[in-house]
Amino acid sequence: MVGGVAHDLNNVLGHVLMAAELLQTMPVGPEVHNLAEGMLRSARHGAALVHQLLAFARGEVESPAPLAIEPFLHEFVALVSQSLGAGIRVRLEGGCEQEKIRADHTQLKQVLMNLCLNARDAMPDGGEIRLGVRRVRFDDAEARALPEGRAGEFLVLSVSDHGVGIPPADLERIFEPFFSTKEAGRGTGLGLSTVRGIVRGHGGFVTVASEMNRGTTFAIHLPVAFATATAGTEDPDILLVDDDAMVCETLALLLKSSGYRVHAATDAAAARAWCRRHQPRLRLLITDLKMPGLTGLELLAALQPSWPALRCIVLTGAASPEEQVAINHAGARLLRKPVTRGTLLNTVEAVLAARPATPEPRPAAATSPAVPVRQAID
Repeated sequence: MVGGVAHDLNNVLGHVLMAAELLQTMPVGPEVHNLAEGMLRSARHGAALVHQLLAFARGEVESPAPLAIEPFLHEFVALVSQSLGAGIRVRLEGGCEQEKIRADHTQLKQVLMNLCLNARDAMPDGGEIRLGVRRVRFDDAEARALPEGRAGEFLVLSVSDHGVGIPPADLERIFEPFFSTKEAGRGTGLGLSTVRGIVRGHGGFVTVASEMNRGTTFAIHLPVAFATATAGTEDPDILLVDDDAMVCETLALLLKSSGYRVHAATDAAAARAWCRRHQPRLRLLITDLKMPGLTGLELLAALQPSWPALRCIVLTGAASPEEQVAINHAGARLLRKPVTRGTLLNTVEAVLAARPATPEPRPAAATSPAVPVRQAID
């Protein structure tokens, strides 16, 4: 629905923009030129809002690519320091030389800019914004303790101020679209919604800590980008299985465009037959959970005797609690459909870089506690 509305709004705004630009070329008085300039500013602002709506509604990553974080942050600090006013200083803390994430350069800059603008507004008398970067690793228990957290290795980009802070009652709502504590006309209520949507699209999550009159820190957790092999080198073999032919073809093209060698099949029987014929150097199975014939987990179990170190990502639009437990016991990673490009590639890289998961023994009794599934946030 949001996409359809945005399409119509973009058509309307495009007409206004073109009409205003045309007016500026006509031999009319200065009053008309001033009106046209005002129309242009309003239409461009409206187009930017439509883009923000799509960003948080879809959470899509537009052009993900390996991004060296330290040069990016130095570039950003130089840019933002010119935009915040003379009373605000920006200080870069920490360092992560050689560290990379897979990200869209422009969208990540938008995330940090939104947070820095909020930090500036929280310090009306001026002050210092601290931009930090560090690498962390979360196990399953640590990830469950964080809102929307997940296990893995992350680069954490933090934006801290020593401003007025966020009231506890507002802290629970700050990521809601159109929620704003700013004066009318000063905020759209889309800034933090956009931040959350973009970060989710990159396979990450956001945490926030705030204390009244002491300041606020937003922490952006983005998956570390591990080295991705290119076609023709020692890249991993991936077996992709999904009974929806269109989904299977799209996912295969996406993975191949990132340098992976992929064999795609639309059912488990065809996948097993191919494996028996070719005996590939198979490292990763990406499979739909529910398929005619063998399920994704049954296919994994059938392949593991020949490929005991085989890793697995299970794709599904819905999984029952019992299926989630079964995925966990199989040592597989669950991804919810629909999955974005950024989330899929980040998950593939993280799973391939991790040590092979050892299937857990099933509980002896039905009353054994269920193990929460390791789920990537989409």
